[in-house]
Amino acid sequence: EYTGLTYIHSYAGVIYNCGKRSNINLATGPGLGINNGFTDFFWGVNLSGAYYINEKIAITPGIHFMKDPESYDPLLSFSIKASRAF
Repeated sequence: EYTGLTYIHSYAGVIYNCGKRSNINLATGPGLGINNGFTDFFWGVNLSGAYYINEKIAITPGIHFMKDPESYDPLLSFSIKASRAF
Protein backbone atom coordinates (compact mmCIF):
# COMPACT_ATOMS: atom_id res chain seq x y z
CA GLU A 1 0.00 0.00 0.00
CA TYR A 2 2.87 2.41 0.74
CA THR A 3 5.38 1.38 -1.93
CA GLY A 4 7.60 4.27 -2.88
CA LEU A 5 6.65 6.44 0.10
CA THR A 6 8.97 9.40 0.58
CA TYR A 7 8.88 10.87 4.07
CA ILE A 8 10.51 14.19 4.92
CA HIS A 9 10.38 15.29 8.54
CA SER A 10 11.56 17.99 10.90
CA TYR A 11 11.75 16.70 14.46
CA ALA A 12 12.82 18.22 17.75
CA GLY A 13 13.42 16.28 20.91
CA VAL A 14 15.48 15.42 23.94
CA ILE A 15 18.40 13.11 24.66
CA TYR A 16 18.81 11.57 28.10
CA ASN A 17 22.27 10.23 28.92
CA CYS A 18 21.34 7.28 31.12
CA GLY A 19 24.87 5.91 31.41
CA LYS A 20 28.47 6.46 30.37
CA ARG A 21 27.97 4.44 27.19
CA SER A 22 24.25 4.85 26.50
CA ASN A 23 21.50 7.38 25.86
CA ILE A 24 17.81 7.51 24.99
CA ASN A 25 16.42 9.89 22.36
CA LEU A 26 12.78 10.96 22.00
CA ALA A 27 11.86 13.26 19.11
CA THR A 28 8.57 14.34 17.56
CA GLY A 29 7.29 16.75 14.94
CA PRO A 30 5.63 17.29 11.58
CA GLY A 31 6.45 15.50 8.37
CA LEU A 32 5.52 15.46 4.71
CA GLY A 33 4.69 12.18 2.98
CA ILE A 34 4.76 11.83 -0.81
CA ASN A 35 3.24 8.63 -2.21
CA ASN A 36 2.17 8.02 -5.85
CA GLY A 37 1.96 11.75 -6.58
CA PHE A 38 -0.13 12.58 -3.51
CA THR A 39 1.17 14.75 -0.68
CA ASP A 40 0.02 14.40 2.94
CA PHE A 41 1.12 16.00 6.19
CA PHE A 42 2.03 13.63 9.00
CA TRP A 43 2.94 13.72 12.66
CA GLY A 44 5.66 11.42 13.82
CA VAL A 45 7.47 10.20 16.90
CA ASN A 46 10.88 8.55 17.04
CA LEU A 47 12.16 6.71 20.10
CA SER A 48 15.69 5.35 19.95
CA GLY A 49 18.54 4.42 22.21
CA ALA A 50 22.25 4.30 21.57
CA TYR A 51 24.87 2.04 23.13
CA TYR A 52 28.46 3.07 22.45
CA ILE A 53 30.71 0.10 21.75
CA ASN A 54 33.72 2.36 22.02
CA GLU A 55 34.33 6.11 22.09
CA LYS A 56 33.29 6.64 18.46
CA ILE A 57 30.90 3.84 17.38
CA ALA A 58 27.36 3.19 18.63
CA ILE A 59 24.58 0.71 17.86
CA THR A 60 21.19 2.44 17.79
CA PRO A 61 17.87 0.54 17.73
CA GLY A 62 14.72 2.60 17.27
CA ILE A 63 10.96 2.70 16.79
CA HIS A 64 9.33 5.24 14.46
CA PHE A 65 5.58 5.97 14.49
CA MET A 66 3.94 8.11 11.77
CA LYS A 67 0.29 9.14 11.56
CA ASP A 68 -1.63 10.94 8.85
CA PRO A 69 -4.28 13.08 10.65
CA GLU A 70 -6.92 12.21 8.01
CA SER A 71 -6.27 8.46 7.99
CA TYR A 72 -6.87 5.71 10.51
CA ASP A 73 -3.83 3.70 9.42
CA PRO A 74 -0.66 4.56 11.35
CA LEU A 75 2.75 3.50 10.06
CA LEU A 76 5.13 1.82 12.47
CA SER A 77 8.72 0.96 11.60
CA PHE A 78 11.65 -0.51 13.48
CA SER A 79 15.29 0.25 12.79
CA ILE A 80 18.78 -0.58 13.86
CA LYS A 81 21.73 1.53 12.78
CA ALA A 82 25.40 2.03 13.42
CA SER A 83 26.53 5.55 14.30
CA ARG A 84 29.95 7.17 14.29
CA ALA A 85 30.77 10.20 16.43
CA PHE A 86 33.29 12.75 15.14
